[in-house]
Amino acid sequence: MRKIIMFFLTIFFMVLGGVVQATRTAHGSERDDNRVLLVYDSQNTVEQGEKKIDTLQRMLAGMGLKVKTVKESEYQKGELNHSYQGVITMINWKQAPLDNPTFVKDRNQYDGVKLHIGEGLDRTEQKQLQVKLKTIYQQQFILSDDSSTEMLPFVERMDVLTGVSKQAQSYGMLKTQNNEGQSYKYGVINQKQGYLPFFNNKGLGLITASKMIAILFNRQEETKPLLTITDVSPYSNLKLLDQLSVFCEKHGIPLAISTSTVAKNTEMHAYKRFTMYLRRLEDRGGVIFLQAPVIGGATADNAGELSELFDNYLLNLAQNQVYPVGISAQGFWNQDRVLRNSALKKANYQMLLPNKKVVYLDQDNQGGTNSRSYLALPASTSLKF
Repeated sequence: MRKIIMFFLTIFFMVLGGVVQATRTAHGSERDDNRVLLVYDSQNTVEQGEKKIDTLQRMLAGMGLKVKTVKESEYQKGELNHSYQGVITMINWKQAPLDNPTFVKDRNQYDGVKLHIGEGLDRTEQKQLQVKLKTIYQQQFILSDDSSTEMLPFVERMDVLTGVSKQAQSYGMLKTQNNEGQSYKYGVINQKQGYLPFFNNKGLGLITASKMIAILFNRQEETKPLLTITDVSPYSNLKLLDQLSVFCEKHGIPLAISTSTVAKNTEMHAYKRFTMYLRRLEDRGGVIFLQAPVIGGATADNAGELSELFDNYLLNLAQNQVYPVGISAQGFWNQDRVLRNSALKKANYQMLLPNKKVVYLDQDNQGGTNSRSYLALPASTSLKF
């Protein structure tokens, strides 16, 4: 049998107060405190920049934020309006600075929350943040936050902030490895403005950034690590899974599994055995997420079939006294109208996994939210909580 080998830590971000209500603005439009516009320069797939976009999208969804994602070259005048709580500018490729003056003008005039990630902080943004910009060349930094530290990869250049206002909030410190050992603030918030010199999709940098972003967007962050085993199926080593659930119950370790299932042949002994082990896991306090199937060959016209497939999955499990708490899927499912509406919205809880093979049916880049969302990170990131 195929062994269970994928381990994930999942993090749950809860919206402050449970629900954030929309508020009126002086402009007469209604600002939705759950909507954010994410504008990026390039996916920069050579340096895996698309993975950073995916992680940021999943993180924001976990904070209860509906994220619309737009490439800056495709941004249209007036797209950033007062229906958004905030805007995030994400620079993924140093060699591709923002060259859409329409977006820059709209951003400068926008009075909501603003976050800039990466290089290219222009003079208007510096003035609004009340900081000065300094470029550091050919350095290796140590990132520290509270009692945790992380050695960062060597960088050719990095923009850091100086002259930060005493009223500003800072998150994490960057210290150079040269003899001078100079230190700079990592994340900075000054009123409704925020800055991060880079965004990592793993490690201490990700955790510190998530803490800063949650506060900037008025979210209450609750970090509750949950050990999650993915890619469970009726063909997995179920005895090993059973032993793991016993161990986790004994040591008080929260455990979840992300499992695929079948829609047919549910009367067979193998399926009954599979659901028996799932019930045992639930009896020990474990929780189950129904893992979305691999997409291949389907189109937007298959929305009804996809919805019916998930209904059959859930019905067959329920008939065997197995009750998933939510649905797990790769992040791109939340950026696709059909996949989101025909699958993810069937559950109040969702777990968004890192993208592997992206296959859209009807990509709209309009990320939705559920009652609770979990950001899944590989346990190999060696995070400390």
